[in-house]
Amino acid sequence: MEQAERTRAEADLQTTQQTEPRRMSRSQIADLVRALGDIVAVLRDVDPDDKAEVYRQLGLRLTYQPDNANGAR
Repeated sequence: MEQAERTRAEADLQTTQQTEPRRMSRSQIADLVRALGDIVAVLRDVDPDDKAEVYRQLGLRLTYQPDNANGAR
């Protein structure tokens, strides 16, 4: 019976993790940034279509707000 409870708990945990996004810790974010290396320099010089594909796969959306383009408030 203990194994069945464990299996059910693991399934519940997996379902919860899939439906509720979890926050990353500061150290996890820092590790991710270090792992990406100098991605800014790479993306600066890449073909715009490739850059758009990278953003798409990362799930990023960019929104242009012309009234706030130069930090104007």
